[in-house]
Amino acid sequence: MKKIITFFIAFMMMITLTACGSSSASGKEKPEYYGTYEITGFVINGSEVSEDMAGQIKAELEKQGSYFTVTFGDKNYLTNNGKDYVFDVDWDKKTITEKGSTDVMNFDYQDGKLMIDSGDVGVIFIMTRPE
Repeated sequence: MKKIITFFIAFMMMITLTACGSSSASGKEKPEYYGTYEITGFVINGSEVSEDMAGQIKAELEKQGSYFTVTFGDKNYLTNNGKDYVFDVDWDKKTITEKGSTDVMNFDYQDGKLMIDSGDVGVIFIMTRPE
């Protein structure tokens, strides 16, 4: 009888852990866009640059200390040189605004790719770490 009870308790624990494994603390599923994104490409004057050119631009950004990542989650922020810059996201209007700023950037999110447009230049990101 003890073995049956022990087995039943272990079975129930396994089901509970499996059912709750991908939920956030509030019990809600995390949105698919939660995660950290890294630069993969650029759009200049409406045209996406070649992979070689994108590599050169990324290398130059890294050299200048201007390479950054973007994280969406319970907190949204851009990380540059180890410093986090928190921003607000309006998913309906598809805009990003840095906290304390009035500058607004447009973005588009499709199929795990994020494109942030600041006017003449757009930066394309892909998720590298889901949250």
